[in-house]
Amino acid sequence: MRKLVALYKKYKDYVRVDLLMYGVMILMIIAYFVYEMITA
Repeated sequence: MRKLVALYKKYKDYVRVDLLMYGVMILMIIAYFVYEMITA
């Protein structure tokens, strides 16, 4: 159990960065679709 907590603390920052990047990508894709709909 202690090993899991140590691993979690070690990788928490990396996981947060990954989630942030995925969120930005999804927002960009949604914005692109909205832009295409408006200009079409």
